[in-house]
Amino acid sequence: MGLVALGLMGLGSIPGCGKDQEPILENLPKISQIKDFQMMSEDGLEFGQSHLEGRIWVVDFFFTRCPSVCPLLTASMAEIARHWAGENRINFLSVSVDPDYDTPARLTEYARQHALPLNRWTLLTGSRQALRDLCLNSFRLALGESMDENGDITHSTRLVLVDQEGWIRGYFEGLEGEAKERLHRSLEALLGETEAVGADDGSQ
Repeated sequence: MGLVALGLMGLGSIPGCGKDQEPILENLPKISQIKDFQMMSEDGLEFGQSHLEGRIWVVDFFFTRCPSVCPLLTASMAEIARHWAGENRINFLSVSVDPDYDTPARLTEYARQHALPLNRWTLLTGSRQALRDLCLNSFRLALGESMDENGDITHSTRLVLVDQEGWIRGYFEGLEGEAKERLHRSLEALLGETEAVGADDGSQ
């Protein structure tokens, strides 16, 4: 069997998560804030929580030698990136769940193979502990302990919407067309929220 899309761990019922609890578009809930972390981008530079600030992010978890759903998930993210190609406030982040194998060089090659726009898309690797802390404690998504006999590492296929202050604002199944449409509408709402905050700041 391939990777299984896993839900959130130990959250119970949380607004904005799950098929029947999509975010209220007019007022996206602040679910939880990303904790400080230190990983490395595909260009070999340190990347942490402070790099998320000031921009909206769509985040997924993947690995480059994935034999099943990761190429589909990357293609889904790339489709969303193309849709928002003219909006520099929206950026994309892919975090490898196979950090021992996925070096910056391999991430760069993966980005080249999939024609990812690296001006708005960052790929991350790092220590296994940093990965587990980020996935489990900040994004609160399940993560398998090791690779199975088929070469899979169990991880979530949800896309995570993070606002310009590092708050998670929604979870969306990355391989479902309806969920991606809801993500587009949530991005529009979050952009509108950002513009409203900017207007308020300018009037003071």
